[in-house]
Amino acid sequence: MNVLMISLDSTLLKDRETAVEDSQDRHILYGKYVSQLFIVVRAGRGNKPRRLSDNVTVYPAAFGSLWFVWDAYQITKRIVRQSKIDVITAQDPLLTGMAGYLIKRRYNIPLNVQLHGNYLNNIVWLKQAKINHLLNMVGNYIVKKADSVRVVAKNIGERVALKLNIPAEKFITLPVPTDIGGFINSSSNKRLEEEIAEFENVVLFVGRLSKEKNVEALLVAAKDVLLRYPRVLFIVVGDGPMREDLQELARRLRIEENTKFEGLVSYKEIPGYYHLCDVLVLPSKHEGWGRVVVEGLACGKAVIVSDVCGVAEFVTEQELGFTFPPDSQHILADRIIQLLGNPEMREEMGARGREYVRETMGIEKRAPEFADLYQKTVELSKK
Repeated sequence: MNVLMISLDSTLLKDRETAVEDSQDRHILYGKYVSQLFIVVRAGRGNKPRRLSDNVTVYPAAFGSLWFVWDAYQITKRIVRQSKIDVITAQDPLLTGMAGYLIKRRYNIPLNVQLHGNYLNNIVWLKQAKINHLLNMVGNYIVKKADSVRVVAKNIGERVALKLNIPAEKFITLPVPTDIGGFINSSSNKRLEEEIAEFENVVLFVGRLSKEKNVEALLVAAKDVLLRYPRVLFIVVGDGPMREDLQELARRLRIEENTKFEGLVSYKEIPGYYHLCDVLVLPSKHEGWGRVVVEGLACGKAVIVSDVCGVAEFVTEQELGFTFPPDSQHILADRIIQLLGNPEMREEMGARGREYVRETMGIEKRAPEFADLYQKTVELSKK
């Protein structure tokens, strides 16, 4: 089967040594289960096409939103003319979905779109920018026109199916594969341990410092936690448009001495931070999955996640940590205090989490399921 993928993942065009995530390795593995995998990414035309393996090739398209849709459409037309494409998969029902739908209409090729978040018809996301109201209408339309919709968590598909009155069989749940081997077999970072030796506990956040990640809720909760446990360090790993605002918030809350902003960290260094922490927190206002939670669990850590995250489903079901409403900093603080005060509970949750992700979330286990997804899309297109 020849697959045409339209993606926003520009790291696929970076040198493998400088890539901050495992994206290239994942897509090479996806390619092992199909004949050819052609990937068009939003990266800017200054980049050159890149061959990741014998049957996985990446093509750059324009970066600007509307230019990307048009450019991706033109590039995919050339690919379709040169190679027989059996199925199209688009990373979202917005920009990549629009390009995919244009190709579907022109060449009658089955289309799969992917929902990596619970943003469609989500009031929090709609309020973030005026353009999101238009994108929401586009997204709903593309989801209706697609032959299948891959969701990373079952509750996302159920909510959208109900809202748009779409048959449930159109939604296929497939969590984000994670290369957990590098986390399960990793160890702590001695340098980091020495740097924070004065603190008794560490609470960790890993992710982009943007509005939807809701890191400010963690900082406000930290203020309450420190009243109970004054020797706790809150480490924030990642960068983004809100970094300066969050640092200023930490100063206003007078918790800067217990807060450490690490900035962008290479993917190879991330496991050391997981091993360093006692609790991993993901407080997002909307989050389709939450891969950092899977990585933290692979390192044997208890987690606290907002109840809108896709991973919240199995965190609750398997008792691997706690969930909380993303707008309730006080409940978050209580959850952190509870785990910090109960080392045995933390260890038990972490041990269960490590075993659970080892059995269910590994990339080697999940990768073949993408070939099944593409085949199912072709079958649904015939109904």
